Amino acid sequence: MSESSEDYLEIHNSLAEELRHSDGLVWQLAIAIAAAEEGVVALSDHAAFQSAMGKGALVAGFLFSIGLSYVLLLHAYDRRSTVQRLRIVEEELSGAYPKVFVAKRGSPQWFASMLLAWFLLAESSVGFVLFVRQIYA
Repeated sequence: MSESSEDYLEIHNSLAEELRHSDGLVWQLAIAIAAAEEGVVALSDHAAFQSAMGKGALVAGFLFSIGLSYVLLLHAYDRRSTVQRLRIVEEELSGAYPKVFVAKRGSPQWFASMLLAWFLLAESSVGFVLFVRQIYA
């Protein structure tokens, strides 16, 4: 085993760990976005939130949701680049370890997180516009 192969193994391990960690982060952000929107909608019926300051707080909640959606989108793009780097390293390692690093079809996980991020950003933005329109009508 050459030193170059050992370096690639370390890089592969690091990238795989980063990808595993990002799986949990995607779902945590998605749940936080849904919870923020649900909280805003639930609070909008309370009398305390009918004042101008209350409505401003509700709008801020939706803006927070849009901000989290944008962070999720940035994370999804970063995740895609991690998957691309991991595939390049696996390609290099397949030469040194042909039985261990067999070429396989790509995982749809990064695409699913990208799709989820775009969906939540669009949903948060449309929800924000409709919500603001309703509370200030």
